[in-house]
Amino acid sequence: MVSKSFKQIKTVPISLICTTYKRPGILSKLVVSLNKNTLLPNEVIIVGTSENDFKIINKNKYKFKIKKLISKDKNQILQRNLGIKFSKNALIIQCDDDIRFDKNFIRNFYKHFKFNQNQKKIVGALIINSENKNQSYRWNRTYKEYLLFRLIILLLNNFKKIKFMSLLASGRIAPLLPDKFINKKKYLFIENLEWLSSTLCYNKNIVKRKKFKDFKYNKKSYFEDVFFTHLNFKNGFNLILDSRIVAKHDTIEPTDLITHLKSIPVQLELVNFFKKSKLLFFLDSIIFSLIYLLKSLFFIFKK
Repeated sequence: MVSKSFKQIKTVPISLICTTYKRPGILSKLVVSLNKNTLLPNEVIIVGTSENDFKIINKNKYKFKIKKLISKDKNQILQRNLGIKFSKNALIIQCDDDIRFDKNFIRNFYKHFKFNQNQKKIVGALIINSENKNQSYRWNRTYKEYLLFRLIILLLNNFKKIKFMSLLASGRIAPLLPDKFINKKKYLFIENLEWLSSTLCYNKNIVKRKKFKDFKYNKKSYFEDVFFTHLNFKNGFNLILDSRIVAKHDTIEPTDLITHLKSIPVQLELVNFFKKSKLLFFLDSIIFSLIYLLKSLFFIFKK
């Protein structure tokens, strides 16, 4: 349903596309947070896998219409592609269903494209967890505090300097961020990054996409946004992470051994597709498998 004040709400020519699967309660929180934004997209598309995915949001009134699409495929890539196919705007904001938007989320995304929608750039949001820290804070803390970890990362990058949000020579992602990024004392945004994750804004008509047939089919699409953003980085796009574009996400559990092992085949796809070092990938897989194994054993004995 649409509120009576819908026509008075200021909108911008952006299609927000969200994929969801069996999480109606979580999805409802996202929609409520969007409803509180100071500026709204003129199109909101949510792609689920059944009507049950939408059962809670249908009971609420919002300042915008929601276009609901049903995908027979339970895969984020295919769901998102379906949403993009039926979107009416060139500008796309893509997101998952488990975040909540800051009130200026749409406004700050739109600032990047307000005067020129055809810029070769992809803009990413800063995702903050329940502890008000950026999502990769554990990786960054480990990198800054432990010399051995820094040496391992350096080894896996052929002893080349580690850059912010870069892809190592081994195919591993390095989510390195500036120390002062989250509190904005020094950095408002960082650019010329090599990859971005999850919540992005771009012009659908000029970005390049890796064909889905090139992916191994997984319900959990590991590294899908890394493939997408790094491919465009290699094609001259400026990748920007803006600390003013904020979304909240509940703190997630640290990566465990099983998750790491499941992600290895897709990391190998990264290595092959972007011509990274297979030798360093092999070394990377062994080192991190041992790290996660030792973490698991430590946790068991600690209990």
